[in-house]
Amino acid sequence: MNILILGGTRFVGLHMAQAALDRDWRVSLYNRGQTNPEVLPQAWHLKGDRNEGYPRGQWDAVIDVSAYIPRHAGEAAAAIKAHRYLFVSTVSVYDISDKRGPDEKSPRVAPPDPLTEEITGETYGGLKTACEDVVLQHRSDAAILRPGLVVGPDDYTDRFDKWAKAFREGGGVPVPPRLSQPIQLIHGRDLAEFALDLLSSGREGAYNGVGPEGTLEDMFGALIATYPGSRAVPTTGTEGPFVMPENGKRDGLLRADDTKSVAAGLRARPIQTVVRDSASWL
Repeated sequence: MNILILGGTRFVGLHMAQAALDRDWRVSLYNRGQTNPEVLPQAWHLKGDRNEGYPRGQWDAVIDVSAYIPRHAGEAAAAIKAHRYLFVSTVSVYDISDKRGPDEKSPRVAPPDPLTEEITGETYGGLKTACEDVVLQHRSDAAILRPGLVVGPDDYTDRFDKWAKAFREGGGVPVPPRLSQPIQLIHGRDLAEFALDLLSSGREGAYNGVGPEGTLEDMFGALIATYPGSRAVPTTGTEGPFVMPENGKRDGLLRADDTKSVAAGLRARPIQTVVRDSASWL
């Protein structure tokens, strides 16, 4: 398959590009050439700025992993010629108001003002909602992938790494006392393989890209198993990556329904394996 990836040189996009190369697909990466330009020499590197246009050509499939504002998402979907199209969104599009986990038909956050292009914690979900909508205006057959918490090699966010490094140091690690809080971690490679499977099978519509549901206790337990000299010390007031409000009203964001995705072929490794594999990369 001849595939074009918008982005493709860091974390999620890099995993997707590598997975495509491993399948012997012909991979073209379109980006500004500013982030990890030396990676994946086997791929075709097309240097450009999406504010100025998109590469011409015909592809079997496109993955847009780098659009965060609807202007970019819409222009790409309209301009690029491809048989199949996948847009990488986020579970943050869901309007979470309780502990229930959303499925792909759950209400989404309303888009911000059409002129808004500043990406903040408040606008991120709404901007991705708008991106999804404009992509589907141009490509009604597109697949929309909504990842949750992605971890693994080349993770630049330092979210999982912060916890892993704390446990690696050994001794008692302060952790939030609500150990039953849900969490879903998906390995970047598992997400990438699922994205390619969606394109290979020509699937359309939205899919949650999340790992099996676990808890903070599961994650910390897996870290302790990885670093036997450590222990978790529940401490009131402890904050950190992946920690949700104690009232549980935002828990639904970390328990998204994976039923549709699993039926479509998602194979996500269990949280214990994700933690072990991700920690080994540090």
